[in-house]
Amino acid sequence: MRIKKDIHSKPSPPISKKNRQKIIFSVCLVFVITFISFFPSLKNGFVNFDDHQYVTENRMIMDLSWGNIKTIFKTFYMGHYHPLTLLSYGLEYQSFQLNPSGYHTTNLILHLSNSLLVFWLIGLLRGSLLTSFIVALLFGIHPLHVESVAWISERKDVLYSFFFLGSMISYLYFRRARRTMYYYLSLFLFILSLLSKSMAVTLPLVLFLCDYLQNQKLDKKPLIEKIPFLFIALVFGIIALFAQGPSRTVGQNTSLSFFENIFIFSNVLVSYLSKLFLPIKLSALYSPLNEISRPWQYVHLSSIVGFLTVGIILGKYNKKVTIGTLLSFITILPVLPLKIVADRYTYIPSLGIFLIIGEGFSWLYDWKIEYSKIVKTFLFIVLIGVIGALSFLTWERCRVWKDSISLWNDVLRNNPNILIAYIDRGTAFLNKREYDRAISDYNWALGMNPSDEKVSSVYNNRGNAYAGKGLYDQALSDFSKALEMNPKYEVAYSNRGNTYYAKRLYEQAISDFNKALEINPNYAEAYFNKALALEDIGRTREAIEAYNKFIEYAPPQYAKHLQHARKRIRGLLIR
Repeated sequence: MRIKKDIHSKPSPPISKKNRQKIIFSVCLVFVITFISFFPSLKNGFVNFDDHQYVTENRMIMDLSWGNIKTIFKTFYMGHYHPLTLLSYGLEYQSFQLNPSGYHTTNLILHLSNSLLVFWLIGLLRGSLLTSFIVALLFGIHPLHVESVAWISERKDVLYSFFFLGSMISYLYFRRARRTMYYYLSLFLFILSLLSKSMAVTLPLVLFLCDYLQNQKLDKKPLIEKIPFLFIALVFGIIALFAQGPSRTVGQNTSLSFFENIFIFSNVLVSYLSKLFLPIKLSALYSPLNEISRPWQYVHLSSIVGFLTVGIILGKYNKKVTIGTLLSFITILPVLPLKIVADRYTYIPSLGIFLIIGEGFSWLYDWKIEYSKIVKTFLFIVLIGVIGALSFLTWERCRVWKDSISLWNDVLRNNPNILIAYIDRGTAFLNKREYDRAISDYNWALGMNPSDEKVSSVYNNRGNAYAGKGLYDQALSDFSKALEMNPKYEVAYSNRGNTYYAKRLYEQAISDFNKALEINPNYAEAYFNKALALEDIGRTREAIEAYNKFIEYAPPQYAKHLQHARKRIRGLLIR
């Protein structure tokens, strides 16, 4: 495809020294306030909410050889295709190992960069300096964005958004100057965004919005320019569906009618809007929204239809209101079929709402009426109050993500019927050797009538708590119950083997370790514990083989055990 340069394009007028100083001051203010608001996240640790799967137990990030990088780019991981996200963890692991501060610092740097890119983007969309400042600051400090920044596993949000915003900015420069360099840069950044998170597939539609704002006619030329973007989006959309596999039906009930699905979608959208304007009682997990009564469902649906209608009608007076309305709606579309609410899904979609707010504030500020100075003073007092309140809420929200116990306490405080919160908080107590509190949480979970898969997990975890207290018979009973529910549960076999080992029943222990390894030949922990049992009964050669297998498959969290395994091998060889 050949893109011709528009000979009629005009360079942007030079920025005066006074305006340049205002821009620099505004950018610095956005940076500083955002950094202060998110500063507590730098002191946070890992949480047992996917962080173990993405980082602490993820062998893929331990090796950055070309072979492993190829594997990363060929792998669907956790129901997603996001190789750049995994690669970013790998780069950090080479420098920080399992020091969480390094990962949190990267997330915050990306978020700060995104906030500044938003400032740049709004300026290119012909927004005033005041509008750019307000939108960038709201984007930077809003509490709904804490989940995307303070949660290490949500790196994909801040990473894909960095490239997403960069692609939009490059496209706007192309639209202004008609230089092919900007077009291909926009296309390249779009691909990088998709390699970070598939939610970026909406970018081609967003670029049409940019054309609308730039008074570009929807004729053959802009359509041809979007073909590569649309084709790439289609390819990555298909890849995303394959990556999700059976899990793509999560949150869906195929027995629901078309109108029932529409009601649920409107419930989700209203929930997002309400949290944007009143960000309280936020949570890492929310209760399902399909239980809302029918009268309220009609109210929610009417509210969404009214919001979209008013936003489009007001575009007659200010195009950016329509742009903001459609930007939020379009970019949230990929996650609506999940029918769940999650703060992280608002990261880019919130930008449209913030643009409407910024435009509204600027319009009121520039409104030529009597007593305009008093009105401007009042507006700035309101702005300072809003900034202070949002900054404080974000600061406090970052502290919620300090550790697993703090996170699940917050979830249960706002949504006391979340089963997984009891299970994962119990696991957090277990890891801290607070066995009685762990058992209490597992008992609560069992009382909530979980699915068979969850029941087996709870019995296994409670068995570990009993074993930690030295109540081996109760632990064995729970592990056996877990295996009755799920005979292919290798973790329960390994844990029961550990309990037999603690009781010095070595043959039973080795038998359980072998069963675990039959189910999962890459199960590092089972190899290590099997090696210990073999060593204790004098089967030296087999112990060395088991230690070597452990070294081959051990994830990052077992760095100390790796040292011990190598030391034991040397000792056994000397014998």
